[in-house]
Amino acid sequence: KRLRDVAQSSEPAESLYKAMSAYVADALNLGEGALTSSDVQRELVAAHVPGELTERTVQILRACERAQYGSQKLSRDEVTALISAAESCMHALDGFKASRRKKA
Repeated sequence: KRLRDVAQSSEPAESLYKAMSAYVADALNLGEGALTSSDVQRELVAAHVPGELTERTVQILRACERAQYGSQKLSRDEVTALISAAESCMHALDGFKASRRKKA
């Protein structure tokens, strides 16, 4: 749901970054303040999210940061790939949260 409008955005990297960081904040019950990729990494590690999922999530955010602040815009294919990767990470984080609830 959060990713629906990213591809049509005039600034897809910014939109994806906001959607992904907001999702992580919601998933970890963090405040709504803006999270940097380093903040996200620290919070995911603190929540004991598996390393591979943490790394993939942070890589997506850093790709968005590079596109936002660099001189080169993302191609349509890159946006599509990042959205797909973000969706995969969000589903995996949902699975992680569900497995933690079962253990609690």
